[in-house]
Amino acid sequence: MGVLSGLPFFHSASVSFSSFYFPLFELTGLSYSQTMPMVWRVLVTLDQIKSRHIPDLYIEYLPVAYRLRSHGNNRFLLFSNSKNPLILKATKNEDKWQRKFFFC
Repeated sequence: MGVLSGLPFFHSASVSFSSFYFPLFELTGLSYSQTMPMVWRVLVTLDQIKSRHIPDLYIEYLPVAYRLRSHGNNRFLLFSNSKNPLILKATKNEDKWQRKFFFC
């Protein structure tokens, strides 16, 4: 642990991400921080569906259901391609959205 301006930090702190997400960021050239929380809700939900129910689900299929759009200031959102989104209300900026999803 080191100190920078009196604040503690870890030199090797890192966050692990599922390998499911990598192709999206490789294909789009976006960084993780450029995606809005709504994008992460969809990605996490799809990753959970893949790991539990559909092992041959790939992130490359995402454009079938969603399109990526700029939200301004180099931030991006996912918009459903249909009136019936693949994951209901996951792209809405809604309080307590987690209570509508259950992951084991």
